[in-house]
Amino acid sequence: MRAPSRSIKPIYSTLLIHMGMGGPTTTVRVSRETLDELERFQRILKTRTADETIRAIMRIKRKELVDRAYGGLSGRVSAFTEADRLENHC
Repeated sequence: MRAPSRSIKPIYSTLLIHMGMGGPTTTVRVSRETLDELERFQRILKTRTADETIRAIMRIKRKELVDRAYGGLSGRVSAFTEADRLENHC
């Protein structure tokens, strides 16, 4: 005899995200766990809104991706100087 199957239904929270000052509002449905983590990040990052928190996380992640992509050149490449520009013209 088969055991009765149980379906697990995640509990969702509705999160209203305000995009910009007085701009349109977007509704995003997230799990309670995601909302809890977003609120935790909000406390850590000291942001005022969910939108600010998400944008801060995206800035951090973008910087990590750029650093990873170009990190191999770190310390070996410097800004061009006037002398560098003149080398090609002589």
